[in-house]
Amino acid sequence: MNTPEVGISASRSRTVTERDIVLFTEISGDRNPIHYDAELAAASRFGSRVVQGGVTSGLLNALVAEQLPGPGSVFLEVGWRFLAPVRPGDVITAQATVTSVRSDKPVTTLATQVTNQAGIKVLDGTAVVWRDPVVAAASNGAQHRQQEDAGNAGISKGEGTQMSITTENPRTNGVDTATLFATLDAVKGQPEIAKFQFRATNTWLGGTHSRSSYSGFHGAMQEMEHKHVTEVDADHPAVLVGQDEAPTPVEYVLHAIASCLTSGIANIAAVRGVELSKVSSTVEGDIDLLGILGLSDGSVRNGYQQIKVTLHVEGDADDATLRAIVEQSRRRSAVYDVLTQPTPVAIEVVTG
Repeated sequence: MNTPEVGISASRSRTVTERDIVLFTEISGDRNPIHYDAELAAASRFGSRVVQGGVTSGLLNALVAEQLPGPGSVFLEVGWRFLAPVRPGDVITAQATVTSVRSDKPVTTLATQVTNQAGIKVLDGTAVVWRDPVVAAASNGAQHRQQEDAGNAGISKGEGTQMSITTENPRTNGVDTATLFATLDAVKGQPEIAKFQFRATNTWLGGTHSRSSYSGFHGAMQEMEHKHVTEVDADHPAVLVGQDEAPTPVEYVLHAIASCLTSGIANIAAVRGVELSKVSSTVEGDIDLLGILGLSDGSVRNGYQQIKVTLHVEGDADDATLRAIVEQSRRRSAVYDVLTQPTPVAIEVVTG
C-alpha cells in the first residue's frame, strides 16, 4: 500500500446543481425551506436558496475516497466550519493536504477546504482518515492503470506532489463563462463579498529608483494571496535625473488603463458569444513637466493633460458589435473610473 507523504495535496471540482438538493433530500430527508422556497430564502440573510451543507462536504468524501489517500479510506474524525453558503450553479473545489501520517497505522491527517468560483472559502477544517490495507492493496493496480489514462480522464499528477480532478467548463476567449456567471450570482446573493482592498508595498532603492511588491489583498470577506508575488520597478530616465532602470511611475498608468480595458473586452465578448482573434492597443499620455517642476504658478497640472487609447479589435462579429463591446468595457473599467472621477487619496507619514 502506498503511504501518502506529508505535503502532498489533491483537489477535485464540480458544478453544484438543483438536482443535488433533491438527491440529498432523498438520502437525508432534509427538506429545509431554505433549500426549496425561493421567496422565503430571498428574505433570509442568505438572499437566495442554498444547497445542503452535506452537498458541499460531500465533495471531500469523493476526494478522500478516490484520490487522497484513495480507495478504502474512511473518515475517523472531521472538524469542519461552514463559512459561506453554496448555491446551485456554484463551482466548488475541494482540496486536501496531508499534514501528518501515522507510522504504526494507516491513518492520515488532512488539512481540508472547499472554495467556490470566486475564491471564497466556504468550508475549512481538518479530517483524520483511516485507509483499509486490503482495499488499498487491491486498488493499486487499478489506480496505476487510471494514471496511465490520466489525460483522457482529466486527471493530472505533478511531480508526485499534487493530484487533481477537475470538471472542464466551456471557455470563450480564455474566459470561463460558467464560472463568471456563477460569480455574478454569488455576489447578487451576498453583496458583501464584492468588497475588495488591493495593496502594494514600495521600497526606495536609491535616486529616483524604487520597487513595488504585490502579494496579499482582501476580498470575498477574507485575506487572500496572489498566485505569485509580483515586483515592479520604477525610475526616471536620465534626462529627468534618473538612471532609467525602469519606466516612470506615470507610465504605469498607461499600462493600467490598457490592461483594464483589454480584460474587460475579453470578458464582455465571451459573455456575448463573440470569439476574439486580436486585441491590441497603443496608449499615449501627454504631460507638461512645468507642473511637477513647480514652474507654472499653478496653471499647469502635475499629471497627464490627456490620455489617448487606440484599440485594435478583431473577432467574429461586425463592426458595431465590436465597438459596443469596447464601450461596455469602458463603462465598467475601474481604471477608467479612477482616471476620470475624483478619487480620495490619503497619505499618512510615519517617521523614525
